Amino acid sequence: MPRYNDVLKLLRKSEGYGLKELAKKLEVSISYISKIETGTKSPNIELIEKYAKTFNLNPSIIHSLAYNLNKDDDIKTNFRKILFKFMKKIEKWSSMEKDFYL
Repeated sequence: MPRYNDVLKLLRKSEGYGLKELAKKLEVSISYISKIETGTKSPNIELIEKYAKTFNLNPSIIHSLAYNLNKDDDIKTNFRKILFKFMKKIEKWSSMEKDFYL
């Protein structure tokens, strides 16, 4: 089960938004954001796209993070693991790109 609630809450907090401020930006109610962040409700695709636009991300990154979080680990441990994998991929792509242009 994807963990959109954790990802979206982390995005909000990492940018310093309060519930009220983010709800206004996303044009939804504060209670809706709160329900999403507590896992009571799941976000629809339109809301994920609004989050992506607000935080200048591709929606696929939000989806990927939500699907790759391990339910048994805490959020910080999960993000460290995902970030490490992502950095390794970037290193690989970077070296491939270098080889391509040489």
